[in-house]
Amino acid sequence: VLEAYGQTESIGLVSLTLPNETKGGHVGPPILGVAVKLVDVPEMNYYSKNDQGEVCIKSAGMFKG
Repeated sequence: VLEAYGQTESIGLVSLTLPNETKGGHVGPPILGVAVKLVDVPEMNYYSKNDQGEVCIKSAGMFKG
């Protein structure tokens, strides 16, 4: 069983658990060529220092717009 994270408005697959990963609750590191950043959203009182915010993704495979 693999656990993954993706967004339909992006490249689809962003991260994937590693083979033989035995603990759940996370989706593994970003796949090769993908950068992930948690960005503050002050108007919703979400701050990355509290592990809250908007997940922003950067990759050559991203959809434009």
